This record gives sequence, structure tokens and C-alpha cells, in this order.
Amino acid sequence: MPKLRVRGGKLTVTIPENIREEVAAHDGEEIEVSAEAGRIVLTMAVEEPLQGELEALDEAEEEFSLGKTRRLDDILHAEHRGKK
Repeated sequence: MPKLRVRGGKLTVTIPENIREEVAAHDGEEIEVSAEAGRIVLTMAVEEPLQGELEALDEAEEEFSLGKTRRLDDILHAEHRGKK
């Protein structure tokens, strides 16, 4: 099992490639750190929706279901067909 070292008051963690692949961790993603029963626990951070984001998605889905809006793919497909 890989070990970690504390140097200069900071902890640098290198996660082996096989573990990164198993948890689908990619460069730049955030990992939450906590302590549980004397252990350091690393957990992939969950991206929280922005304020109002979920409400906006609900509104967009309702408008789509009522036929007030169309999918972008449908609009682009219709435009492409009209150019032939």
C-alpha cells in the first residue's frame, strides 16, 4: 500500500493510477478530505448546483413538454434540411 509523507507542513498525496481509474478521478477534480476513526478519508467531491440552477432546469423541462421550446438538435437538423 502506498504511503504518504508530510513535508513542510503540507501533505502531498499521489494516488496510484489504478485507484484513480477505479474512482474515475481526473486532473483538476476536487477531492474532499475528512477524518473518520483515526483514518484520513479521501472522497470525490460532488459538484453542487448553482443557486436557481435546478429551478431553471425544471422550468425548461416544463416549457419543452408544453411545446414552447424545441431541442437544439431538432432546430439544427431542420436548418440543415432546409439548406439542401
